[in-house]
Amino acid sequence: MNRHCWKTLSARGSWFRKLGCVLGVLALLCAFPVVYGATEPAPAAAPKDATPAPPAPAAPAAPKVDLTTELKQKLKDLAPKISEAEKAATPELAQQIGIPPEQVIEKTQRLRDLKDLYDRQIATLAQISTTEKALTDLKSGAGSKPDEKPVKTIGDLDELANALDAQKLEADANTPNAANAKNAVDAARQQVDAARKALADSQQALDANQDAAAAAGLQWRHDLAQIAVPLAEGTVALRELEAELAAKDAELSQTKTGFLDTAYQKARKTALFTKTEFNSKLENIEKQRSEIKAERQDQLKNLALNTARATDAHSDVSKGAEGGGDAAMQHKMAVMSLRDAAEQTSKVSAELLLLFVGETGAEGYLDIESDLWKVRFDVWTGQAATRLEADKDHVDKRIETISQKRSTLDSRVQVLRRQINDQRKKIDEWKEEDGDKNLAQKELDALSDRARVYYRSIAYLDSLNRMGRRILDEIATRRNTLSFSERVATFGDKAQKIWNKGYENPATKTTLTVGQVISAIVLLLVGVLVSRRITRAMRRILLSRARVDENAAATFERILYYALIVLVVLAAMNVVNIPLTVFTFFGGAVAIGVGFGAQNIVNNFISGLILMVERPIKINDIVEVDGHRGRIMSIGARCSQLRLNTGIDILVPNSHFLERHVINSTLTDTHLQCSVKVGVAYGSAAREVSRLLQKATEEHGKILKSPEPMVLFSDFGDSALVFELLFWVDLTGLSDPRIVCSDIRFIIDRLFAEAGVTMAYPQRDVHVDTRRPLDIRVISQADAQVNDDAAQT
Repeated sequence: MNRHCWKTLSARGSWFRKLGCVLGVLALLCAFPVVYGATEPAPAAAPKDATPAPPAPAAPAAPKVDLTTELKQKLKDLAPKISEAEKAATPELAQQIGIPPEQVIEKTQRLRDLKDLYDRQIATLAQISTTEKALTDLKSGAGSKPDEKPVKTIGDLDELANALDAQKLEADANTPNAANAKNAVDAARQQVDAARKALADSQQALDANQDAAAAAGLQWRHDLAQIAVPLAEGTVALRELEAELAAKDAELSQTKTGFLDTAYQKARKTALFTKTEFNSKLENIEKQRSEIKAERQDQLKNLALNTARATDAHSDVSKGAEGGGDAAMQHKMAVMSLRDAAEQTSKVSAELLLLFVGETGAEGYLDIESDLWKVRFDVWTGQAATRLEADKDHVDKRIETISQKRSTLDSRVQVLRRQINDQRKKIDEWKEEDGDKNLAQKELDALSDRARVYYRSIAYLDSLNRMGRRILDEIATRRNTLSFSERVATFGDKAQKIWNKGYENPATKTTLTVGQVISAIVLLLVGVLVSRRITRAMRRILLSRARVDENAAATFERILYYALIVLVVLAAMNVVNIPLTVFTFFGGAVAIGVGFGAQNIVNNFISGLILMVERPIKINDIVEVDGHRGRIMSIGARCSQLRLNTGIDILVPNSHFLERHVINSTLTDTHLQCSVKVGVAYGSAAREVSRLLQKATEEHGKILKSPEPMVLFSDFGDSALVFELLFWVDLTGLSDPRIVCSDIRFIIDRLFAEAGVTMAYPQRDVHVDTRRPLDIRVISQADAQVNDDAAQT
């Protein structure tokens, strides 16, 4: 075979391999259902009289019509099996196959449960179809829409708003239902796993059985396990259908809510609130007031009658049973309890009806409704924009009042609900020896009537609350449509209200407003800035024109600044209506607080005033305090600024200058004596050295001529003749006198080198006794340590 033929066969072989792969994939796809079905536990061979397990229900993903038809067929096939199981469920059969009688009945019950499961699946499928059709019709426009009814009046708008609120509540309720349905599906799937495991266990027990007598019983239990599997799978299918239905219901509710909301927003633009309708609303409120007053009069008559009956019942109980025994006494006690309940119901009804119309000088529910309608009419008819904020605050207060009243009724209703539940439980557990049951039922009816009265009031308060919320929404809408001029007016009105809002002191009859506080703060800030500028300007005038000393100008500036600050503070206190007499009451407390808590601050402040008046130190003075030498740059109220020769600024408390030793080099004048010491070798000409030192002072231009420099022959030192050069410098404009001393030393070194004068250096004479030989020895480290210890002792 040549190479060409080999390539041709190889190419054909590759095509064959590809074709084989494709056929293999198709074979796997075809075998997948068989393999999947093989994973299910295979049922054992049942005896001739055993009832075969019905097939599992179809998955909910199938078309609804086909699935419903399939379920109906399963019901049809299941009917004869249920009849056969009912006939076989006899004690004789249980005894024959050796199982408990309840297991014989359990098989019939499971088949009935399976039938009920199929019925519920069919009903759920029908509900899903109905919901899907309603949702499709609503989205496509084939069904009725909530905006088909024209909305012209405010009453029509409120009806649409009420429908929207109800639909929102329904949508909110359907959302958690869908989530709960999904959780139920997961729980049902776990039951399927348990049923399959039980079927496998029963199959294993049946296969491992060697006892012919126990075979029938094991087979019966295996049949029960076979029925449990489709029952669990059917439960999963039902839960999935219920989850699908819950999701469809939630989607339908959300869609309806969206349509209603769109219709409501559209209707708000077209609805009108006319004066005629407003007057009609007020007339209906007054008509309702008259009806409630008449109803209350009837309740007062019933209250008087029930009170008389309750009094008689209490009198009968107090007299005791006259020959009737315990039964008669029990009957009288029941009658007394009934009369008390009826009296309390009439009393509560009269009280709640009074809350509608209001007491003398008090406001009722109808008054609140009338007031809300007035505010709403003003909003709809385009009232002044500046009143919107006031109306909003007014409605907020109304809503808060309504919420408080409803909270009070809720607490009373909770107590009444417990009484009703206790009475119902008492009736449910009634015995003949407990007496007349009709009396207990009438007492329950009286409690229920009282609850209905409470619910009536609560429902009315809820309607008022919804009305208040709508007015707030309408106010917000109106504010969003304001023109620029109306917005400016609204902002100005709001700012003015905030400015005038304040607190009234009943003791002093004065009012502190936000505007006063802001004015006082602004006055303080502006006063401090202006005072600082005025004092600085005065200082410049005193220095430039009046030629006043800088320290005097600084003192005047500081005192004037303090005086202006005091005036500004007094003016700010006057703005916020704080009288000066307040200091007479709080002066002692302030003094104690200052004495203990701020004594250091006050001490430094007073020390600063003393420094300004006595002037022991002044600006530009060169002082030394606590080992720091520098120039005074400023004297403040609490501390002074000391600038060292290194350029570092130190803040020294003013009290330090009065309480510690301070060296002021420029207290009386600016002259400072400096000293330079030099040592020359023995044998040098002392007069020549003195002349050279005098010449060094003459060459430096910053050494004062008066007082004249002075050369002192200080001492005969160990290694040198010691000379000291004394001279004076003017510290004005001199940053550091050490610079002059350094210059003098440079000049002295040069002059001595030119004149051949030798600088001294330390000298020592060492004398060695040579009259005997030197003792030189080598010792160990231990002997050296002993010698050291002996020397120390």
